[in-house]
Amino acid sequence: MRTIYKYPMILGYNSITLPLESEIIHVGEQYGQLHIWVEQDPTRPFVQREFNVYATGQQIYNNNEMHVSTVMVGDFVWHLYENIFV
Repeated sequence: MRTIYKYPMILGYNSITLPLESEIIHVGEQYGQLHIWVEQDPTRPFVQREFNVYATGQQIYNNNEMHVSTVMVGDFVWHLYENIFV
């Protein structure tokens, strides 16, 4: 059974344990904090997924990251990237 879960994100590194084939369906602000909403099947095996949140103008050092979304929270603009392991 697929269910939608919400996870808070902080500036910098974030690690979340999610079931295989989980899908990020939304990235946004709620109550002044950045969150991701993930559709997932909790009966699937779990894996660790890593994300980084960057501020505009901040350098991105890891070339193995994929842009997921950009979100405005108040006066700030945050950019969510997921680490892609090859």
